[in-house]
Amino acid sequence: LLFIPFIISVGLNLYIGGQFYFDLYPIHNKAWIPHFYTIEYYFSILFNLGLLVVEFRLLFKNSIKYQPDIGYDLKWIRLFYTFHVLLIFFWILTSVVDYYYNSDYSIIIWLLLNILFYWIGYQGIYKFTLAKNRFEIREINKKKTNEKQKEPVKFKEGEDNPYFKKFIQLLENEKVYRNQQLSRGDIATRLNISIGYLSQIINSVTQKNFSDYLNAYRVKEAKTMILDPEFDNYDMVAIGLEAGFNSKSAFYKYFKKETGHTPTTFKKIHKE
Repeated sequence: LLFIPFIISVGLNLYIGGQFYFDLYPIHNKAWIPHFYTIEYYFSILFNLGLLVVEFRLLFKNSIKYQPDIGYDLKWIRLFYTFHVLLIFFWILTSVVDYYYNSDYSIIIWLLLNILFYWIGYQGIYKFTLAKNRFEIREINKKKTNEKQKEPVKFKEGEDNPYFKKFIQLLENEKVYRNQQLSRGDIATRLNISIGYLSQIINSVTQKNFSDYLNAYRVKEAKTMILDPEFDNYDMVAIGLEAGFNSKSAFYKYFKKETGHTPTTFKKIHKE
């Protein structure tokens, strides 16, 4: 349905262009053409305003309840939304100025569109590089896991709850914390207990909630990779994502909470 206005616009523009630019066929009645372009122009503005309302509800209203404990990284798409708002604002502003002062300020819209396209291009290249880094880091970690002999998990005093022990074995042996979307429900299902009981066990043994305890493991793994020379050439964000964090902001937040430093500062201090 969202593509229908675009298809109609392209079809009619090709039909008009076929006569005006290539003289492929005659258009006997041309009186409707200026009206079509006027309708197309103002419908485009109204259509975009409608999209902004829908986008706002999806990004800032309804999406919150769908986020897991850490939350999806919506920062980049919210930035895209902000750019969309600015684009429509200047589009309306230039239309009003053009109407009253009979001048053409559409260059502003083209400038903003160019900035937007370059930004999308940058994001695409950055995300591709990040994905490539993550793939290579994952392969190195697989190799290290295969080479390293599994040692029996050692438990501290007070960690004698059988379900907590199974939970620790999932973290230590299966590295389940590397799963960015891992939830309390997933672990509770694996242990065959309720989510509430799982939270109660973790809190009573560690004095931490599920997210904090899981992220402590992720920070520990990130620290190991940061200090390993084999990972020196990889992006810091890629390391955090492969440790199990699902966004740069979550990675930096919990890393600083656990170590008192950002990942870059931590690496610099320990390398020195």
